[in-house]
Amino acid sequence: NFDLFSHLKADLSPAAPNCDDGNVCTDDSCDPAIGCANSNNTAQCNDNNACTTEDTCAGGQCVGGAPPNCDDGNVCTDDSCDDPAAGCSNSANNAACNDNDPCTSNDVCAAKACGGTPYSCDDDNVCTDDSCNGDGSCDNAANNAVCDDNDLCTSGDVCQDKACAGEPYSCEDANVCTDDSCNGDGSCDNTPNDGTCDDGNLCTTNDVCSGGECTGQAITCDNPGTCQTAGDCNAQTGDCEYPTAEDGTTCDDGNACTSEDLCFTGDCDGVPSVFCDDSDPCTDDVCDPASGECTYPSLSCDDDVPCTTDSCQSGVGCVYEGDDAICDDGDICTVDECVAFDGCVHSPDLALDPDEDGVCSSDNCPLDANADQANEDQDSAGDACDPCPQDPDDGCGDPHNACCFADIEAPICVFGPQSECQAMGGNCLCGKSCGEVNCFTGACCIMSPMGSTCMPGDMLSCIMNPDGFFLAGSSCDSHPCP
Repeated sequence: NFDLFSHLKADLSPAAPNCDDGNVCTDDSCDPAIGCANSNNTAQCNDNNACTTEDTCAGGQCVGGAPPNCDDGNVCTDDSCDDPAAGCSNSANNAACNDNDPCTSNDVCAAKACGGTPYSCDDDNVCTDDSCNGDGSCDNAANNAVCDDNDLCTSGDVCQDKACAGEPYSCEDANVCTDDSCNGDGSCDNTPNDGTCDDGNLCTTNDVCSGGECTGQAITCDNPGTCQTAGDCNAQTGDCEYPTAEDGTTCDDGNACTSEDLCFTGDCDGVPSVFCDDSDPCTDDVCDPASGECTYPSLSCDDDVPCTTDSCQSGVGCVYEGDDAICDDGDICTVDECVAFDGCVHSPDLALDPDEDGVCSSDNCPLDANADQANEDQDSAGDACDPCPQDPDDGCGDPHNACCFADIEAPICVFGPQSECQAMGGNCLCGKSCGEVNCFTGACCIMSPMGSTCMPGDMLSCIMNPDGFFLAGSSCDSHPCP
């Protein structure tokens, strides 16, 4: 049934043309009338540019679409698409950034990563909650956490106002013989020690702690004196008190130069039994208490006074010859002497200076001490003995040369020279008015504790009357003047 004719006919037919122009943007066909036809299409294509997306045919060419999204979500890269062959590029930058770590500051990009300078807000205080603010500052907020204040003498430690503190308690038992310590839980240890102490008893010594108590060794009073009996310790003073042995008790005074030693009022005294005398006044005659033997050391005659020549003369003894010339002080108002053991003595020369004021030549008050020789009114009498130191006439304006006697309630007139007024122990007050004279001439008024009386006679006898004061110029009412 093989149709050889038909087969031969097919083999002898012309081949169809190849209309593929190699362009994906054309639709290739063969039109029997015109032959190959290549019409543009809008098919998807690849423009071989990695920096375009959604490539589409247009006008027989492959046209690239929108650029690709190169954002890698990393602020530390600069995202771009500049190389058609390579496509997206994400290069590292050094931009400011935020690494979302509050304990870093000055965040910046490096090697495509964001990082900052770390800092710590830990204040090493368990009583604060520490946090960072991200700008280099911190918050250290107080908490009330349980803590340990490292004080064994507190308990229930807790944070308060950023400090750890507990309730204090004391383990002091007021006993120096225990070492007191706290356990930190409110309990105590009071461990006995062996330290020194004071048991408060003056009659013990070497006090020491033992078993938590202070005890000392009792003082024994077993060394009484020669004329004492065994004693006891006085608890008030800590001193041993020894009763005195009875008078007449035999004893030993430890002196070989005495014998028949006996106690008397607590002292042991013996009767001298060794007598040493070599009849030489220039030796000390000494009995040695330890041996009872006599020794005769040379006598020292030094009186420690530089103005004397000291010597010991045989048959006489110590002689001290003074040189008064050495003691001359250059003051004519003193008598200069060299006195053994005293040295130079400068005594006032009473013949030249009876008032002992150091002025012995032209003294304006020879009987009244006035070393400065003050003389305000420049008269013959110095102020120390001048009753009217401001009046060179020493008068009181009275024709009878009277002066005012002021050492009683009211001034009175005293007739006579100033010395009579002074003899009464008074002071003359120049210029004072003393009233009129009421006693007759030759009489004066005497004030005594019994009253005033008129005494006839001269002024001096009246002044020297020991019964009262001279009151010339007063009225004697109880005994009128004759």
